[in-house]
Amino acid sequence: MKSAWRGVAVAALVLLAGCSVAPPQGARSPAASPSPSPTLSVVHATPSKPCAAAFLELSPGEPVSEATGQNTLAFVLKNQGSRACTLFGYPSITMKDKDGVAVPFTYARHGDQMITNRRPRPILLGSGDVAYFAINKYRCDRGARVAAVRVSVVLPATRGPLALALGLEPPMDYCGPNDPGDLVSISPFELTENGVLHG
Repeated sequence: MKSAWRGVAVAALVLLAGCSVAPPQGARSPAASPSPSPTLSVVHATPSKPCAAAFLELSPGEPVSEATGQNTLAFVLKNQGSRACTLFGYPSITMKDKDGVAVPFTYARHGDQMITNRRPRPILLGSGDVAYFAINKYRCDRGARVAAVRVSVVLPATRGPLALALGLEPPMDYCGPNDPGDLVSISPFELTENGVLHG
């Protein structure tokens, strides 16, 4: 009788050994290998080069609604190249008379009654995109000495000026030294014409 029960017990042990027992909830099976973590691909954007004058078109912007005594001109720069480029900072401005002589204005890169005092920021121009800048001066209350009829624009980090004829309105007249109308304020580059104006 004892040997019969012993045989039953051995059979039961053999049966249990063949069964797989699930580990307790939350326990880790020692045979399980952790699944590999996904590899993150980090893409570093390549900064675009400064805009070159050879690939930009300079044109007049829309007329500006003036404050009293102010003469403001907005300008448009269009990227005609096939690649994106960046404008950052301020243009360098020279205005000339009908004989091509530089008018001796004093130029300042800051805001005034019409021009924004916002700090420059990088402006990315894709192919066909446009950016804006503006200049402003006070009128000549004591009479103009010479009229500026053409503007020359040099961009940061590039050579060669862009040139544009100026219209009659608003007048960019030189009032003489120590006159409020001697100072020309220049805005930074912005993505919209409203962005270059005060506000």
